[in-house]
Amino acid sequence: MRTFKKLLLKLRLKATLAKLSDIRLDNIIQHPSPNWNSRDGQKIVFLIEHYTVDDFEAALRRLTDPAAQVSSHYLVDLDGTIYQLVAEINRAWHAAPAFWDGYTDINSVSIGIEIVNPGDTPYTPAQMEAVKALSLDIAERYSIPPTHVLAHSDVSVTVQNHKEDPGWFFDWQGLAVQGVGVWPQPTQVDYDNSAGWSDDDLKQKLIEYGYTADADLSKLVEAFQRHFQQEVAQTPERIGVADADTRARLAYLLRFKAAGVRLF
Repeated sequence: MRTFKKLLLKLRLKATLAKLSDIRLDNIIQHPSPNWNSRDGQKIVFLIEHYTVDDFEAALRRLTDPAAQVSSHYLVDLDGTIYQLVAEINRAWHAAPAFWDGYTDINSVSIGIEIVNPGDTPYTPAQMEAVKALSLDIAERYSIPPTHVLAHSDVSVTVQNHKEDPGWFFDWQGLAVQGVGVWPQPTQVDYDNSAGWSDDDLKQKLIEYGYTADADLSKLVEAFQRHFQQEVAQTPERIGVADADTRARLAYLLRFKAAGVRLF
C-alpha cells in the first residue's frame, strides 16, 4: 500500500511539473556570470531560495560582476522571467558561509535561486508561479529531499552571518503544496510531545532538524519562524520566541524527517 501511495504521489508530481513547465520553463534566458567554480564532483542535494534586496538591474549587475564574487544559478524577475546565470553543473556563490545538518559547504551541493524582492513586500504572483515551477523541476531532477529545500536564512543563522532571505512573504506553504519542500501540519501528538521541552531541549531539537549549533536560541527560533511560522511577523514581539505552535511544528518536522515520507 505504501509503495502504491508513493507511486501515486510521484505521478501527481510529474503531472504538476508538466503543467507548470509548460507555463514557465520553456523560455529561460541565458545570461552567464563569471562567478562560479567547480563542484569537484559533489552531488546536488539542496535547493536554496533567496531574495535580492536590489531591483532587477542592480541584482543582475552584482551577480555577474567579477569583483562582487557572488552569483546564483537562477534569477527570477518581477514578471516571472527566469534568467540562468550559472550552469547547474557548476558551483555558484550564493550561500557561504552556511551550514545544514552536517554540511558545511552548501554551495558545492546546492542550486541557488535569487528572486527580485526588496525584502519587505510580497512576491508577485508571476514570480511565485515561476519559482514553484523552477523549484519543482530542480527538486524532481535531483531527488532533493523535502527537508533540503531551504531558505538562505535557514542555513546562515550565526551572528556573524545572519541572513533574512527569502523573508516573511515567501510562499513556503504554496511551494510544499506543489510537492517541493515540506510544510508542518502538527497533530495533537506533536503538541503533546513538545509541551515539556525546555529551552535546551528546543535548541537541541532545532539542531537535530538541521540548524547550526553556533547561534543563540532566539536567532534559531526566528529563522525557523521565517520558514515555518510566518504569521508571527504580524506581532513582532513573538519573533524569536517559541510558543506551543513553534514547538509542535518542529515536532512534526522531526517526525517527517525520521519517517522520510509525508505525514498528510
